[in-house]
Amino acid sequence: MTTIIHQQISHNKNNNNNFILNLNNDNENNDNNYNIVKYRDKLIELKLWQINEDDLKYTCKLGSSAFGKMYKGVYKSNKVSIKIFGQVRLEEFINEYNIMQSVRSPFLIKFYGIVLEPRLCLVLEYCGRDSLYHLMSSAKGMVDFSWSRFLQFTMQISLGVQSLHNRKMVHRGITSLNLFVNEDWECKVSNYGKYRFNPFNGSHRTNAFCSPESAENENDDLDSNPLLLKEDIYAIGIVIWELISRMVHGEYQHPYSEYDFIKNDFQIMLHSKNGLRPTLPPHQTPEEIQSLYLECVDQDPSKRPSINQLIDKLNNLRQLYLKSNWDKFLKK
Repeated sequence: MTTIIHQQISHNKNNNNNFILNLNNDNENNDNNYNIVKYRDKLIELKLWQINEDDLKYTCKLGSSAFGKMYKGVYKSNKVSIKIFGQVRLEEFINEYNIMQSVRSPFLIKFYGIVLEPRLCLVLEYCGRDSLYHLMSSAKGMVDFSWSRFLQFTMQISLGVQSLHNRKMVHRGITSLNLFVNEDWECKVSNYGKYRFNPFNGSHRTNAFCSPESAENENDDLDSNPLLLKEDIYAIGIVIWELISRMVHGEYQHPYSEYDFIKNDFQIMLHSKNGLRPTLPPHQTPEEIQSLYLECVDQDPSKRPSINQLIDKLNNLRQLYLKSNWDKFLKK
């Protein structure tokens, strides 16, 4: 009898319908199992990154979404985020694992390993200051948003994305909800293993970060569609808008909230395809910053800077900032 590897799906109510992965030998005629023989080598590799759940300490729940639940915890004295998958195809789990373990950067959320039993989990770096979105949404005075902080965050975000682009990977899901800040005020790119935008999340308009062409880019092959990388540049441009808007106005504003005729998330995509963009106040934003933002969100993806060009521009802006008085633009 041929020996194969199966994934067993548990429907035990006490296990919250999470997958239990058993690397065992079962009869291939067992209808309760999903044949994953084609993943044999990958599953063996997964074992090399396996973390025993007994080595994890769960401290509190951070949230939940369509993929499952997120917990804060401790692993070998490191504060970690534990991403517990709900019902998810094993192929999707392996794809996310492939990406996260293949790229390293101090500006990407660190990947520690995986838990295979009794449920599928990813163990990731924990950032204690929450997402950039939540930081920007905090009460006035709680967080200091200065030009120095702006240049620091945008550079760190760009360096994180650069590490993906250098490996011919495109994020396609950059929002300020997917950017996290640690206790040392380092901004890091998260969810880079998903390759897609998250669905609408509460009052945060994620479609605002989608480039006008993104809905038509169904092909994820960078060799045949290298302009896919420019979707990430567009999204960074919207994050730039968020940060500057937060600094200038002294409070967080959602992209496109200036337009009363936009009532829902879907309308943002329709209007952005016609060239509509969030605007920065011309008399409260340095001309060079205005220019950078408009380049990043250009309607033509070929005219947006590459990630390397964006990093060069940010370096030049930092030098200009050190010689200029941009603080006069900020609302006190």
